[in-house]
Amino acid sequence: MAKKTALPQKIKKEVLDYIKILKKDKLPIKEVIVFGSQAKKQAHQWSDIDVCVISPKFKDSFKALRYLLMKSYQVKAIIEPHPYHPQDFIDEDPLVWEIKKTGVKVL
Repeated sequence: MAKKTALPQKIKKEVLDYIKILKKDKLPIKEVIVFGSQAKKQAHQWSDIDVCVISPKFKDSFKALRYLLMKSYQVKAIIEPHPYHPQDFIDEDPLVWEIKKTGVKVL
């Protein structure tokens, strides 16, 4: 399962700002996990922030991605959102497996 290790303060702040924007829309959020280079502490100056957002509202993955992308433009960082419905967040999905293995839980 996703770790609860520390992210760089700047990254954590950007993700928390993103979560606030989503919560203003009353999006029910089950979990938010940062993964990829930021979670592995391998990020460079131009790295984005890979953010997995799990919500029971995400029944159509295309619409969910479009919604999350539009909201990501409201924060200063480059966030690459990855939406999941809780039922789709399963180990058989290689990306989910990677998120669970290396991700850092923010919410």
